[in-house]
Amino acid sequence: MTVKQFRDTELTNTGFSVSNKAALGKTQYSTTRAVTTDVDLSSYKTDDLKNLTSLPNEINSGIITDYDMPGNNVSAIKINFNNSNFKDGYVVRAVGMYAKESGSDKEFLHSITVSDSPVYIPAVSGNVFDGFYLTMAIFTGNNKNINIKIADETNATVKYVDDAVSKVSAVANNATPLDTFNKYVVSNNNVIDTLRVKDNDLQNQINTSLRFVRNLTSDDDLNKFITSDYYSIYELNGQIPKNAPANLKNPYGVVVMIGNFQQTQYIITDSVYFRTATNTWKNDWKTLATTDAINQINSNLSTLSQAISDASTIASKANGLAGQAQATAYQGLRFMGDITGDYLYKVQTPGIYNLAGKKYIDWGNKLWGNYVVIDAGGGVVQQFIYNNTNNLWVQTCNSWGNTGFKSIY
Repeated sequence: MTVKQFRDTELTNTGFSVSNKAALGKTQYSTTRAVTTDVDLSSYKTDDLKNLTSLPNEINSGIITDYDMPGNNVSAIKINFNNSNFKDGYVVRAVGMYAKESGSDKEFLHSITVSDSPVYIPAVSGNVFDGFYLTMAIFTGNNKNINIKIADETNATVKYVDDAVSKVSAVANNATPLDTFNKYVVSNNNVIDTLRVKDNDLQNQINTSLRFVRNLTSDDDLNKFITSDYYSIYELNGQIPKNAPANLKNPYGVVVMIGNFQQTQYIITDSVYFRTATNTWKNDWKTLATTDAINQINSNLSTLSQAISDASTIASKANGLAGQAQATAYQGLRFMGDITGDYLYKVQTPGIYNLAGKKYIDWGNKLWGNYVVIDAGGGVVQQFIYNNTNNLWVQTCNSWGNTGFKSIY
């Protein structure tokens, strides 16, 4: 029999980590076994399933008889579970797939699928065995980097079950063997078609998610990434690519590229550089004020406050300190004081602001640190949150609206 009440497969945390490395070409792995359990996991939340490292109370190992790869990242594995070794039968409530990374002897739980209702495998009756087939769809990361192990033997028990089930179905339905075969083909094609749709959806999600690609070299040209890499992270690793900022001195950090029409490129080292560009025009690279620069501004302002009592020198000291603050900050960005409103996105006048521990309507939690607003040209404003725990978020605003804050580090 073929059962249909199993849910979509869930990757465990370890399974996701290994599949992600396989997607980047950093590892290969092999399936080792598929097992069942009679423990009811239907009430488990998704996070509970992801946190599992082994299937509780394992009962029976299945036989991997076939597989298909309908896309680059998904494999449909056909597994047979039967009662050949169980006189009294058993209950199946979930199935888990185990695997091993290449070069490792340590087995890990890769994926789990849970049944909403128990599957009963009856006791052996005479010489007749019973069981069920399950097509388990797993996310592999990259099908080129997974080895799915089919049972070495053709296995007489499986063949016997196949023949017996086919004969019983043919008699019960008054159908010819050809009809039975056609129904089997149609049923499996429906599963494969569904997997292809899911794989396409997964590809779309990957294409619009930030992902690490590779290390850059000095031969790479950042201008050429504008129309080819829409949501990507590259590592500099000591190399300065072509069309990087002329004042980039310490090439150890990352390059982040966001957007597929008007792309924003960020270079994050001990300073943050950014520019907006398309394939037809490119703004100059700009440098945000570093944490040290902002601290210097605040120190200068404290010195200025102490000098207010000296009326005879306040004008000259204010001018001198303001000049120092101007030189320290990026291209004339000046300290604007505390943010007075309740919305961050409405602050669009260029400058450096104090977040002042306030709770903003478009953020939700209290914030301490600095808020930097840059006019990127063409009606585009970039807004950066540098909090007091060394985190950075950025969003882009224009006449169409704003992108929402995205974490950089």
